[in-house]
Formats: sequence, structure tokens, C-alpha cells
Amino acid sequence: MDRSTGETDTFRSVAAQHRALLNGFVSHGFCFCVAAAFVFTSSAVTAALPQIERLRAGEHEDYVRLVIEMSQTSQPDIVPSVDGFALFFNGVQSARGIDIATAGPMRAQLETGLGDLTAIYIDGVTGMQPMRNFTLDAERGSGIRLVLDFYPKPFDNGFAETRSVQPPRRTPVPRISAIRWAISPPPLDDRVQPTQRQQVAYSNDFSADFAADDVMAGAPPPPPRPSQPAPSAPIRAILPDLKSRDRKINQRAFYGYVEAEARPYLEASGDGDRPRVTGSVAAQLTAQWAPKDNHALKVTGFGRVDAVDSQRTHAEVREAKYTGSYGDATLTLGFDTVFWGTAESFHLVDIINQIDGVEDIDEEDKRGELMVAGHYVSPIGTFSAYAMPLARQRTFPGADGRPNGPLVVDTDQAQFAGGNEWHLSWAARYSATSRFFDVGVSYFDGIARDPRLTIGLDNDDVTRLVFIPNYDEIRQVGLDAQVTLGPLLLKGEAIQQWNDLDDYAAFIAGFEYTAFNLFGSADVGLLSEFLYDDRGEGAPLPFEEDVFVGARLSLNNTSDTNILAGAIVDLDGDGAFINLEASTRLGKDWLLSLDARILTQSDQPSAFQVFQDDDFVQFRLQRYF
Repeated sequence: MDRSTGETDTFRSVAAQHRALLNGFVSHGFCFCVAAAFVFTSSAVTAALPQIERLRAGEHEDYVRLVIEMSQTSQPDIVPSVDGFALFFNGVQSARGIDIATAGPMRAQLETGLGDLTAIYIDGVTGMQPMRNFTLDAERGSGIRLVLDFYPKPFDNGFAETRSVQPPRRTPVPRISAIRWAISPPPLDDRVQPTQRQQVAYSNDFSADFAADDVMAGAPPPPPRPSQPAPSAPIRAILPDLKSRDRKINQRAFYGYVEAEARPYLEASGDGDRPRVTGSVAAQLTAQWAPKDNHALKVTGFGRVDAVDSQRTHAEVREAKYTGSYGDATLTLGFDTVFWGTAESFHLVDIINQIDGVEDIDEEDKRGELMVAGHYVSPIGTFSAYAMPLARQRTFPGADGRPNGPLVVDTDQAQFAGGNEWHLSWAARYSATSRFFDVGVSYFDGIARDPRLTIGLDNDDVTRLVFIPNYDEIRQVGLDAQVTLGPLLLKGEAIQQWNDLDDYAAFIAGFEYTAFNLFGSADVGLLSEFLYDDRGEGAPLPFEEDVFVGARLSLNNTSDTNILAGAIVDLDGDGAFINLEASTRLGKDWLLSLDARILTQSDQPSAFQVFQDDDFVQFRLQRYF
């Protein structure tokens, strides 16, 4: 590709090098796989929200287990209630109306009709938090299983609470097959009509599937049930008035984590002035309140204190929003985070939120975006619209921070199309899901989240050069799709962007194949992906025509141990980005993770060269509460 000479050449070259750091250490290491088939037709397309497909309950000698089978991953907020727990899911539907599962003294009931706050109420268990909770892949095909274990309340005159009971000893958690599944729904009476929309759909249709998996023939039998169990009724019959309903719904949740991080670099910095080891502490806190049916408030704040980089010491609002559900429509007001797309090596279509660039180089940490958002769920899919009056800046490392390029980004001199950051951006998206196919089509018009860097003078020292971020106005059409063929996933993303400087198109396509239950219980995924940008070497990313290959190991144990490894290789021979990520839980409250980001390059000069000394390993220990 021909390039101009002189100052313009230097200008573009250095800017491209620094943007390679910010974007080129591409996303969440080796998370992968993307697809090659962009198809718009599918059979019986239904609403695009995740669905709770059924509840299952099982009984161990020391605890009871609830398994929530879902079509997609969606973590609930777990809130202690007056007589057990309440699980609140944001933006999740139930495939079966009201579902009830029982095991020993535990009774779990799912209530629909809460709009954005679908709830599962769990009675007959003790404690201020579950004994443990973790996730497993679905046993067949796509989906996820959320698994929660609880200490049961003892039987005493028909579920009466015994105050003097001591919690049972903790035991290693067996796999699902080591649970004695209790299929004993309470009887229906005349008040419950199975033909009603809010009917009780008891979880006894899976007994045959799991009869052969019962490996606890020698386990003691569960306590005897009361001789005359109370009849079951829909949740609105159990909680007939608002005051009693508030005992469950009007919950205030407070949760989060604290974190310690150490980041040793494998080599000294190129200028020799930056440290070899950095450390920091961080915390994320969330407060959530559902004052009444169909309405919720949520605030999530994040802060970090770094021992070296003053720019990395920062506080951030991730969420500060009101969510209201009105039938099939949902309204969100305030700061929120949104994710679009199927690819994970680089998120082409994901454009709503700005990146928190000082947190990590994988571009997975987002700043909350101020918005008014509406969603309408129809039989053919979900229609969403977003209006965003504020364009937030991307954060960058400071002069002492690593990894970093030769020049510091001066965010105080940021330039915005229209004059300042108060500039209206808007977006629309259609998404739909069927059994085998997921698709999303999006449009964005507003301020770019990826700044264009130009060279200028530092306001505090006119002898020093700095990068100045420029946020241009763009228009972008995006498409993302996923085809699920049992253990094989085909994924893909594509965009066409128009701006005042350089219109371009890009896509990512690939696959993920997972072999289940290897080595006893582990799952092994093989991943591959192709990245393309039609700007060629003029693209801000060094990965304009490249291949990603990787593998993922999930042990499916109660510690939720996962290892991911992969590399993005430049087909022009300029280098490769190697990534390793591993994490495991330590008990029920602690998470230990290790990340490694390594760049290799050829002997020829390339965009990688200025970052060749910034390979690092990152250790994080998080305590959740």
C-alpha cells in the first residue's frame, strides 16, 4: 500500500502503533469462534431473551440442590428473604409459566409476570447465602445449568423451623449424577386449573432421564414428608395482597467483590524508566432495590487504586439505572452496560459502551453509558432502541503506566465532533433466537467509541509530544449470528462503517467445537477464527488479516476451573499475540485468576515493535460477598 512521506507518514505511523496497543491485544484472550454463516431465515423464531427451561431439585445426605436449566447464561442476583432466598433474573423469560421443584424440605417456585425481574423463590433452606453455587454446560447441546446448593431446614411438624439446628458439615459436591432426584410434586386442588396461563408445571417429566444416573443407592433416605402436605397454588394465590407480596419482592440487595492484583512484566521497559512490577487494589459494589412489581433500581460502582499509574487510579460508574417493565416492553433510564455480538476475539458490532482502557488490554471492561433504552419483545424477536446524549472518553495509561506506547495520550485535549462530549448518539437493534439459530442486526449513528489519535504538544510542557484523541462522528451497520449444531457452534460478526476519513468493512468468522465429558467430567473446546479488515495495513489494528487458534478446558468442578489458551497470528508475518487465561474458585467466596499477554514479532519493523518489552503476567485474587 502506497504511503505519503514526511510529517504525515510519521504522524500516521506512530498513531497506528499506539492504537495497536489499545485494540490489538485483542479481546478476552482466545475467546473465540465466530461464524461464517450470516443467514437471516430460521424456523419458528421466538423472543431473543434467555429462557429458564425447567427447574430440577435433588437431595444429598447433607444438602439440597436446585438446578436451573437455561437457554443462555444469565446470572441472578441472590437475595436472602424472610424464609429462604429469592433469585432475581434481569431480562429472562420462563418457557413454562410457573414451575415448581421440590427436594426434601426445599421448595423452589418460579414466578413469571415480573417483566424484567423474573423470580425464583426458595423455601425450606437456611443460611444468609447458598452453601455454594456454580455453572455447568448443558448436558446435551447448547445452554447452561445454574447449580445452587443449600443447607436444608429439618422437618419438624410439617416444615416448622427449628431454631436450635446446627448447620450440617460440608462435604465435597458430587456431580449431578450423584444426586438423588426427588420427584414428588405436591397435589393440586380445585383452585389450580392446569389450563390456566399461570399453571403449575411440576418438574416430574425428567424422572426417566435421570433414573439411571442415581449412584447413591446406599445413601440414607430423606426425612419423611408431612402426612398432609398443604395444597399448592399459583404464587398470586399464595401472596394475595401487595403487603405480603412485598415480603418477597421489596428486597434490597447489596453485593460485590474486593480484589488484589499483581502484574509483573517479563522485561524492563524500553526507556528503562517504568517499573517491572505493578500492584493495585480494587472493589466493585452493587446496590439493587425492587420497590414494587415491575420496577427496579440498580447502582454499580467500581474503583481502583494503583501503586504506580495515577491514571489507573480511578472510580467508575458502571450502572446507575431505573428499569421498568410494562407488559412486553421494558424501559431503562440512566447509566447502563450493553453487550452485542457473538465473537469474542474482537467485538466488531459491540459499540454502545466506551472501553475502560486502563483496566486491561482485552477491551472487556466497559464504562457505563448514559442512555434512554427501550425494548419490545414480540413473537418474532426483540426490538431495541437507544438514545445516548453523552459520549464518554476512553481511558488510557499514564506516563508511568504499562503497557504503553512511546507517547502518552492526553485526554484533557480530547476533541469531539460537534464541539464537546454532549452529543446525541442513537442506535437500534433487532435480535431473535430459535432453537438452532441466533441473529442480531444493528445500526449506530453518533460518536465513535474508538478514538483517532493525532500528535500534539503537551499543554504543561510544550517541548513534549503527546497523542490527542479525536472522537469522530460515524454511522455503522452490524450483523452478528450464531448457528448451534449440537457441540458445533458457527459464529460470525460483520460491520460496514461510514465516517469522514475512511469508510471500511470488516468481519470475523469461525467455529467452536466442544467435546463433552472427557477425562471423566471435563469439556474441551477447539476454537478457530479468521479476522479481516478491508483497510489492509492502513487499519489501526495489526490484525487486519489473521487467524486465531485456541483451546479451552473446563473441568466442570465445583471450583469452576477453566483454562483458555490461544494465539492470533498475523498472516503477513508481522507477529502474533499469545494469550493464556486461567481461573478457579477457592471455596465459595474467593476467585483466583491468572492471565498472560505475550507479543511476538518478526525481525522486520512492525506495529508490534514498540510494545515488544511489555509482555506481562497478571494475578488477581477476588473476594465476593
